[in-house]
Amino acid sequence: LFLLGLAIYVITTATKTDQKQIGADLKNKNMAVRKRKGGKNTAATAATSPSGKATEKVEKKGPYTSYVNQFVILAALLLPWVFLLRVPLSALGLERETVYTVEEIFTELASDLKLKNLLVRTHYLNSPEFWKTVAALSTPHVFYFIVWTNAEAFYKLASKYLRFLGEPFEAFAKLAHLIKLFQIIVVVVWYCTVHWFMTTSVMHKLVAFEFIFSGMEAPQFILGVELFLLGQLFNGGVYSAIGEDGVYYGVRLHRTIPWVFDFPFNTVPHPQYLGATLSIWGAFVLFVTQSHVDRGIFGLTVAMTCFYAFSSFVEEYL
Repeated sequence: LFLLGLAIYVITTATKTDQKQIGADLKNKNMAVRKRKGGKNTAATAATSPSGKATEKVEKKGPYTSYVNQFVILAALLLPWVFLLRVPLSALGLERETVYTVEEIFTELASDLKLKNLLVRTHYLNSPEFWKTVAALSTPHVFYFIVWTNAEAFYKLASKYLRFLGEPFEAFAKLAHLIKLFQIIVVVVWYCTVHWFMTTSVMHKLVAFEFIFSGMEAPQFILGVELFLLGQLFNGGVYSAIGEDGVYYGVRLHRTIPWVFDFPFNTVPHPQYLGATLSIWGAFVLFVTQSHVDRGIFGLTVAMTCFYAFSSFVEEYL
């Protein structure tokens, strides 16, 4: 994973385009199209640079996909699985003397992730506690929806009443962080309030968490860690590419945000929300137990996935 991050950094640095220049050219092209007289609908329009000199015709060939980035990520994700199929874990000092087969990998994942019970044990859907938790986890996305669809109203409100938090986008960011903290607390409290956890000593709790990882088979550990870290890679890439003002709706809160064509936007769609979703599923893979399956951990994970899909839809079409 370290090599994955290093490879992406080298690739994106070597192929980095002049984002502001491209953004200016595309903007000039769009303005030229709008000003076009008559009924002609030409396929390309000559653009001018900020200096006024004519430049080459600019065509927006979205989504600016980098197949190199995609290949590097896919190769890095496949490498540990190839290792499992080719090298016995005893080479790493672990007990297993033989290599895995594809069938064994799928069998162990099905067992460790309790796949047989995920869709069968759905009695938690009748539990008010489950739906209260779902409602609590939805709060960030409700907040995002309100601000995105009422950005001008929020801008005026923040400029008048929330100036102590900074600019409107900074006020939005701080409020979003606060709500996200509430969401994390909800998840931790829900996870830790199984009957066994509530009725045992702190030492027993620590031993139990140690057992979760010490008793974890290699396929479960690899899948969980890959999903979680890949999600964080996309999340970190978004913050690095467009900054906090870009992440927290600066484009709608009177901030000038340049259009970005580099990683991670040239690799996957909606990298921030996709990254968050991947990390959530990674945590699910790492921390799933039979007790939590019975209480609805699968349902909560699906619900959070739907929330991020909803936020992606809002930002794409509204």
